[in-house]
Amino acid sequence: MARHAYDSAGEQNERRRWEPSHPESTTSVDDTRRAPEGNGHQGRYQARWISKAQINNVRKAGGLGRAVLVDYRTGFVIVEPVGSDLGDGEILSPELADYELREVWCPTTKSNLVKARKLLGLDGAP
Repeated sequence: MARHAYDSAGEQNERRRWEPSHPESTTSVDDTRRAPEGNGHQGRYQARWISKAQINNVRKAGGLGRAVLVDYRTGFVIVEPVGSDLGDGEILSPELADYELREVWCPTTKSNLVKARKLLGLDGAP
């Protein structure tokens, strides 16, 4: 029973982290459907670990869509829209994503890394 209470509290904290702090200032439904580059503000994205098997499944199912796949030195990180559940691993906190998505750790193209960081609302310079 104590574990259940902890899980729901953890889920609530995770939800609060990604929800806007002022609900009255949220964007309209039409704004959330456009890509973040098109409407001038950051969309809601999260960084998450993804396995090779899951990458293959996502590609077979029709591709990454608006997600960005980043090659990491010990695996892969996907920057995905919140709620898309493309990744199958742990969700990275914004602070951890900022640390992990750097040129030192990611042998991926710089343009891909900059795009992933911008989608997360981080400084574009890795």
